Amino acid sequence: MHSDSHTPLKTARARSVRTKGAALVLAAAGALCLLPAGTAATAAPADADAKRCHGDTIPFYQLYKPGRGTYRYTTDKKVVRKETEAGYTDMGPIACVFPRTAGIGAGSVRNAVYELYKESTRDYVYVTAALDKAKLGQRGYVTQGKVAYVATGPRASEHRTKLLRVWNPRRQRHALAASVEAKEVFNRRGYDTIAKVGYVWPLDKPDTADTHPVNTTTP
Repeated sequence: MHSDSHTPLKTARARSVRTKGAALVLAAAGALCLLPAGTAATAAPADADAKRCHGDTIPFYQLYKPGRGTYRYTTDKKVVRKETEAGYTDMGPIACVFPRTAGIGAGSVRNAVYELYKESTRDYVYVTAALDKAKLGQRGYVTQGKVAYVATGPRASEHRTKLLRVWNPRRQRHALAASVEAKEVFNRRGYDTIAKVGYVWPLDKPDTADTHPVNTTTP
């Protein structure tokens, strides 16, 4: 397996990425920002992350393994601490989701997001559909368990955005994009958009995330 030395997507938590004359940072809210060269984005404390989500939603963290080029996602701060000790970079939350203990809600308005892992390529992938799990299982991916719940449909009043699964065939790596900006950055880096995982809530929006079961047929 070759080493993946490409620059990972960065959120406001992560250190800046130096480019020609500027540092490219993908802000946690989904916007691309340019910081002056040599400027580092400041890490936010965990409680500040939680305050960026509303209702019953919690932060969905993105982790990146330099050199290996592996992306991993979790809502569990214990996993974040464990993986950062193992060499992953905590890139901060990319969106707000329901915790893995939330359940599907009345009317099945949420889907569980499952983490699968392929040991031979050290790649993580995230799916909601049983069919996807079965197909990936045939390719050597093993289900690790639930990591979160996401909404099954859009709702304009809650500013929900698509959570997309992207795939880089050359590097044999999956990742997730929670905004149009993130998807475009991944696409420029050789990742193809292959599936919609569900709908999530952007960070720093008004308190509109549902605390009760949502009727997704009413946008």
